[in-house]
Amino acid sequence: MENGAGGMLGGMAYELDSEASERLRKLYAAMSDTELLDLASQPENLTDIAQVALHSEMASRRIEAPKDTSPGERRWAADSFADSTVSAGAAPAVAGVTGAAPVLDEPQASDEHPGESYLIVFYDAIKAGHACEALEAAEIWFRLEDISQPKSGTFRSYDSPPVVLRISVRVEDHDRAVAMLRKEMGLFPLPEVAEPDPVVDDGTVMPVGFFARREDASAVAAALQQAGIWQRVSENPDGSAENEDAWLLEVREVDLSRAGDVVEKALGLA
Repeated sequence: MENGAGGMLGGMAYELDSEASERLRKLYAAMSDTELLDLASQPENLTDIAQVALHSEMASRRIEAPKDTSPGERRWAADSFADSTVSAGAAPAVAGVTGAAPVLDEPQASDEHPGESYLIVFYDAIKAGHACEALEAAEIWFRLEDISQPKSGTFRSYDSPPVVLRISVRVEDHDRAVAMLRKEMGLFPLPEVAEPDPVVDDGTVMPVGFFARREDASAVAAALQQAGIWQRVSENPDGSAENEDAWLLEVREVDLSRAGDVVEKALGLA
């Protein structure tokens, strides 16, 4: 019974956030430009959901936020939302998910803004703000878009989160932005690479070259010896000088790769 009650409370809180976001969107849509600017000048009086709704409405009207912002106000909130557009795409169905998600491992070109690539999607306005501040501090241009609202008349799933903010950057800045956010915020974690199995010298020998003359094989063997690589020259019973495989040069299997480089240099092939 306790588990069921807990799940219900979580669902109710989520619905309240969604309803608040929709209510604020309608409220700000009915306000004049002057009223919106007045609200934007006092961000400390707005909740995170209210700020997202306000910035989205201002962006849709192409209203620039006040330039004389208070010291505590984030510059990205004024600049980026004023320059952003509200995407018509429906929000992804990821109910109850908060935080952030990389769009793709590789840069994905923006369909709406040529020369830009999608970087990351946030389901938390505060974390999105931190990412924008980090990008701004690194002097990386970015575009912040509220993609939580679908097209007019399009079915909206109740499973969609109330906050869906997408950040895009210029294509040439994508890798630098990923590296910076990984360092500053722990985003885009690198996959763990398993350590390779240690090479075991079990005494197996492998041919590293065939030669027509013993003198040529001995000269390469000397180069291998100088490089600290065990080697052995032997006559090839199935070979001949005409086929240039009368003499066989062998090394241990564990040294085969390094020996190949030495042989190429000795023969003037590298």
